[in-house]
Amino acid sequence: MKNKIGIAGIIIALLAVGTAIFQDKLRQPSEHEKFSIMSKVLNKSGFISGSKRKSELPSYDAVNYSYISLGFLALIFGVVSYLKNENLRFSGMAGALGVIAIGWEYVLIGIVVGIIILILANLGTV
Repeated sequence: MKNKIGIAGIIIALLAVGTAIFQDKLRQPSEHEKFSIMSKVLNKSGFISGSKRKSELPSYDAVNYSYISLGFLALIFGVVSYLKNENLRFSGMAGALGVIAIGWEYVLIGIVVGIIILILANLGTV
């Protein structure tokens, strides 16, 4: 099999995209989330009158770093596959899926915007 690096890049990219898709299932509930739920319950019950303290969540965690790094690794495998003159389809697929995994948050925004545009475009044609 001639396209070993490209196929390895595709497999890594699929793992990255799968991790990105199911990232909420992979995360453990943090202490902040548990405390946040408890404080909301206590605020509604009247035991605590609205605390002004705002605790900040980190913008990235281990799950985010894992799918971004796997996506970057897949992109590198795609480039190396291209430089080794493997089949362009395999190296292109590894690179493209790697870029999708890296920018997963923006991919979701693009999908939602596309669906809204399709809905709005079909409203006028009926």
